[in-house]
Amino acid sequence: MPNESGETRGAAMAQLGASMESGAGQGVGYDVVDGQIVVHAASLIVNRHNQDMSNLEEVEENDFTNLVNSSSFAKRVQAPGNWTDEETEKFYRLLGQFGTDFETISCLFPGKNRRAIKLKFNKEVSRILTTASYFS
Repeated sequence: MPNESGETRGAAMAQLGASMESGAGQGVGYDVVDGQIVVHAASLIVNRHNQDMSNLEEVEENDFTNLVNSSSFAKRVQAPGNWTDEETEKFYRLLGQFGTDFETISCLFPGKNRRAIKLKFNKEVSRILTTASYFS
């Protein structure tokens, strides 16, 4: 670029987002001098105190407005809900296939986690034991 005229160089730099003056505009200002890119040091400094603060709103936070406790960051587990007859049949079939590998079984039930599968297992075992003791 050393052979280009000042106007051509200025147009090319403007097209690239550069400025001819140090610190002008919001981008980094630089010049091309003898084929070398020279960055203006003043364009690297950001004056954060010179920003428009008229559209900001002040929010007062205290212990009563900021309700955060240990439950705020806990994993939320959805309730397993009721099991349909089809899901119960599928549960027994998978239980016969995988045994008590509740993690694998839970992968085959969308929306139900390992805990929900284990609760179902415990509920079914207690139901069977209660029914068996009833008939004996």
